Parts: sequence; structure tokens; C-alpha cells
Amino acid sequence: MEDGLKGLAVVKNEGEKVLTVLQRNAIKRGVYSGEPNEAIEFPLFPSQGLRLRRKIEDWLIEFQRLPYVSPYEDYSHLDPSTDLAEKRVVGFLHELLSLFVDHTVERKRLLCLKKQFGLPQKVHKAFERHPRMFYLSLKNKTCTAILKEAFRSKSAIPSHPLLNVRKRYIKLMKQSDRILKSRRVNKRSVDQPNVVKDLDPDYEEDCKGGGAMAD
Repeated sequence: MEDGLKGLAVVKNEGEKVLTVLQRNAIKRGVYSGEPNEAIEFPLFPSQGLRLRRKIEDWLIEFQRLPYVSPYEDYSHLDPSTDLAEKRVVGFLHELLSLFVDHTVERKRLLCLKKQFGLPQKVHKAFERHPRMFYLSLKNKTCTAILKEAFRSKSAIPSHPLLNVRKRYIKLMKQSDRILKSRRVNKRSVDQPNVVKDLDPDYEEDCKGGGAMAD
């Protein structure tokens, strides 16, 4: 940011307040007015077969009641060891994934941006501590964090404008791959007589004579 603070920044008009996806949705539901230190509960989506211990359930209830700290606001006054600081980190991750085209991110790539975004050393723990908000995929030995809300509540997080362009590009690349494979197969078929000719010295004589005569 221009003032030297770390965080997520956007270009805005003077006097304009930037709202996160979470804040806009809360206003639409009539549960948030934008007052200082006002709480916003994160949308939670429990996974089948995943049950939290009672102690964690109680902590989560209190966590949801904490004031919402927007990632676009100054957080330098927060004690990094408090639950409020953790809620700011979780809110930051929610907003960041909301802005991404497919609402996912490779965890190791995010870890490389800790300094730029002012995230704690163990920011990856936020994904693990909040399994009802984030899903971790280990496909192809790559740990990918996925924002559940983007796939469970389509109206809450609209599709990114570039998503359709990306899908069309992927489709085009697959079609191109099939076309290239087809051309290679056809080329081998056309070149096959030449291969026989090179390997068989009697090929031309057989062709001129109409083929070998049976005894």
C-alpha cells in the first residue's frame, strides 16, 4: 500500500468504503450495517463424516461472534496471538479466494506471499482449523485450498468474468490435441507404403509385375 501498511488494497474514490464479498452478502441479508466492531458470521458448510469435538464447537460459536476485521482495513493494532487476529486472517483468505477465478489456491503459493499480505507464519493452519469454510485437496501431490462457499452457494459468490473464457480455452486446447493426434495417425498411414518400399528391395518389381506369381 502507499502508506507502507501491509494488506490487500484496491483503488477507490475518496471517501468510498470498500466492502468485501462477505460484507456485501451480510448487508443483503440484513444482518450487517457496517458499524465499527460489528460481527459477521462466516458461512459454514459441514462435510459429511466430519464431526468437531464439543470444545471446538463451543469455541467456533464464540469465534463467529467476534467483530469482523476487513482485509482492506488497518490491522496493525491487533495482537497476533488473539482469536480476533485469526478472524482477520480467515476473513482475508475468504476474500482472496472469492476474487480468484476458480476460488482455489495452491497452499504453497500462498505461503510465499505471507510477507506481502502481512500473514502470520503459520497461516496454513487457518485452512486446517476451519474445515467448514475451506476444503484441502491433495490431488497429484499438490495441496490446494478450496473455498466451500463458492461451490455450495452460487448466489453468494458470483462466477468470475474470466471463468467462461478459461473454460473455452481449455476446451479449445483439448480439441487441438485431438486434431494433432488425428493428423499424426493419418500421416503414418500415408507414409506406410514408402516404409515398405525402403525395407523390401523387390517391392518395385512386384508392383510392376502385378505381384509375385504363385508356383
